[in-house]
Amino acid sequence: MTIKSFVTVTVRPGCLDSLVEALAEAVPATRAETGNLRYDVHVSVDHEHTLVIDEEWADQAAIDTHLRTAHMRLLLDRVEGQLDGPPRPHHIRRLDV
Repeated sequence: MTIKSFVTVTVRPGCLDSLVEALAEAVPATRAETGNLRYDVHVSVDHEHTLVIDEEWADQAAIDTHLRTAHMRLLLDRVEGQLDGPPRPHHIRRLDV
């Protein structure tokens, strides 16, 4: 069963452009990872400093590997001090309704 997540990230004022630039460098490598099925970044229409990352992975092992990649470590180093708190993952499953 695949794992789907929405990760919300709140960016400090004045840091959005820098964060988007850092993401633009990391996202292609993430999408190329084994086990990545989707990795899309959105900005909230209602809260301009909130990003939502829509992720889908083949399994937990793919997520664990992703979090240890060089490009993710570099991304986290680059955005240190730019976030208003840690990223907040929301793992989801579809309801059959």
